[in-house]
Amino acid sequence: MIVMLFLLDWRFALVSLLPVILGFAAMFKMAGPSMAEDMKLYQSALADMNNEAVEYVRGVPVVKTFGQTVHSFKRFKGTIDSYYEFVMSYCKKCRPSMLSYTVLVNSAFAFLIVLALILTGDGPVAQPVLLNFIFYVIFTPIIATAMTKVMFMSENGMIVADAMSRIHSILDVEPLP
Repeated sequence: MIVMLFLLDWRFALVSLLPVILGFAAMFKMAGPSMAEDMKLYQSALADMNNEAVEYVRGVPVVKTFGQTVHSFKRFKGTIDSYYEFVMSYCKKCRPSMLSYTVLVNSAFAFLIVLALILTGDGPVAQPVLLNFIFYVIFTPIIATAMTKVMFMSENGMIVADAMSRIHSILDVEPLP
């Protein structure tokens, strides 16, 4: 798709890719090497909450029998609260990068409008410039969408790698005699 952009008009290609490149540069700040550690922390918080939920549900009959509902619910609520706090802090940390990415990627048409105005100058709009402009306004968001899917695939890869390391840590435990 990128090669096709440069085949029609290299000027429009450069201008349409500029916001996409800037957007991904802003996103790399969030999705860079620190994201793998954040994904591990997220998966741990989620696993703790899920484990506590299962333990709470399984223990409901015993809790009812001994009248300890408040004490068992406090632990469950504590894991939910810690998960909530982690997710909120992570979202606040990611907000500036994600906002910059979204604004830049979705503003490609604004960059293209400026270029079209520069190319036409004060004269009448030439048909090739108009046709190229329309093509790039339609086609550039497709590239941004494809690149975003690739970015989210790398995030899913981090999740899978963390899950595999958790599985291997269980499988690597020495069996009891």
